[in-house]
Amino acid sequence: MRFRRILLPALALCGLTAAQPVAAQPVYMALGDSVAYGYTNTLNVSNGDQGYVAPFADFLGGTFYGGVRPKVDNLAISGETAAAFAGLAPNNAAGVAANTNYSTPLVGPNGTMTPESAAFFQAVSYEEAQGNTIADVSLSIGADDAFAAFANNPALTKSDIDALINGIGTEETSFLSSLRAVLPNTQVLLLNYYDPFPTYATPTTPDQALSNALSGLASYANMDYTNVQEGLAATYGARFVDISGMPPSDTFILDPSTPFPTGVHPNAAGYQYIARQMDQTVTVPESGAWALLALGLPLIGMMAWKRKA
Repeated sequence: MRFRRILLPALALCGLTAAQPVAAQPVYMALGDSVAYGYTNTLNVSNGDQGYVAPFADFLGGTFYGGVRPKVDNLAISGETAAAFAGLAPNNAAGVAANTNYSTPLVGPNGTMTPESAAFFQAVSYEEAQGNTIADVSLSIGADDAFAAFANNPALTKSDIDALINGIGTEETSFLSSLRAVLPNTQVLLLNYYDPFPTYATPTTPDQALSNALSGLASYANMDYTNVQEGLAATYGARFVDISGMPPSDTFILDPSTPFPTGVHPNAAGYQYIARQMDQTVTVPESGAWALLALGLPLIGMMAWKRKA
């Protein structure tokens, strides 16, 4: 931040103020499933500026972009699998309908029929045509693949989980390779997941025994998934965000009177936990470009945005 400390007094001496309008701005794009969308106990209709996305965008603006909150483009779809994300399976229709971004020019005229990964590249083109810069991207995908696998095969083995996670990694690899071809300097964050199921030292009911079994499978799957995400982060210059420490109490309580009380989605405290983990992971921009944009210098809008690799 030394660049900013030296430059701002000099700009003040030149009589430049922050009142001048600025067209260009940084953009934070969120991708993934219901957790990335911000689902709690209901699927609400919104533009996705909620869940962990909203506080993370607040943090980016207040910490790195000179007080300019980035424009948020959340393309996450509730119920999205890695296969649907890649266009190999249909999107979840209810999830697409809930996300109002799929009915805007951001993703093109046929947005509701567009795979999420393709919608992302359409949105990149749209934002760049407006003079904006894609500064940050986060991705959280794969949990719905696991839930579908568990539902279809309650006797899922660790070998089955290994194959499932490797398949998710293959879809992410293709996407990240394409992303880096068009956004070599954008900061990318890859999130893992958490275990939403409470465990019981001495289960006394079928529900408690089921919760213990699901917790064991979820923990193993997330360990596998974490290894894949860390490898992808290293390969594609991304940042891995570990949210596995989020406690079950940070998931939405469906019925506290039962021994199997939790849903699988974070509550408000859970989303704040995820945002804090993301806050701690992000890196400082290499230049002071966005601090200058906040001052309203049109020329700076043409500067290249760079981040440390």
